[in-house]
Order: sequence, then structure tokens, then C-alpha cells
Amino acid sequence: MSFRAKLYTLDSESPRHLLNIQMADGIFSRARGLLFSRPLGEKQGVLLSPCNAVHTMFMSYSIDTYFIDRAKVVIKVCSALKPWRHTMCFSARYVLETTANNHYMKDIKVGSRLVWS
Repeated sequence: MSFRAKLYTLDSESPRHLLNIQMADGIFSRARGLLFSRPLGEKQGVLLSPCNAVHTMFMSYSIDTYFIDRAKVVIKVCSALKPWRHTMCFSARYVLETTANNHYMKDIKVGSRLVWS
């Protein structure tokens, strides 16, 4: 996986770098997501776009998921989603997947504004 994009929060006075992310915006990259991959590093995430539902079928580890709307505001957070589960949020445009209980994302909650480049 190539983690070329950077994710920032706009909740503080100046943008704060959170993670290096891989953009999964094609049909095959979205379908694959984190399936059959090793767990992400602490400073890594995968951003699925467009997306409003994810599952952890065939995964051997838990993940945190952040559902984000078109304005790039977090509208739902699912912490430590275990293997063989699914979750969705119909109004989401993007889903960010990270390691479960990610230290760098601890302050991100519903209402947080994110940007990526």
C-alpha cells in the first residue's frame, strides 16, 4: 500500500497532521479495502470514497471507522470494530479506516472537521 496523502484535523487553530492515508477511490481499491492485509501502522489509514458502509469479513484484527460527510465532517465513529462485523451510515460520503484505538485519532469525534491532500 502506498500512503501518499496526508490527513489533517481543522479542530485547532492550525491544521494538525494526523495520519498518512491511502486513497481507495476506485472500484477495485474500495472493494479490497483492508481485506487480506496486515494491520495498518499507527500513523496510517485508508480513506474509502465514495463509501457509506464497511465490513470486517475475513479480517483478523479490529479497526476504527470514521464516517465523514461531503463537508468532510465526522458524522459517526465506530471504535474497535471486530472481525466479522459490519457498520453503515447512509449520509456518509467517505469512510476512514484506522487501527483500533489509534493514539493519533483519540481527539477525533463526531463534529470534527478533517481535510486531506
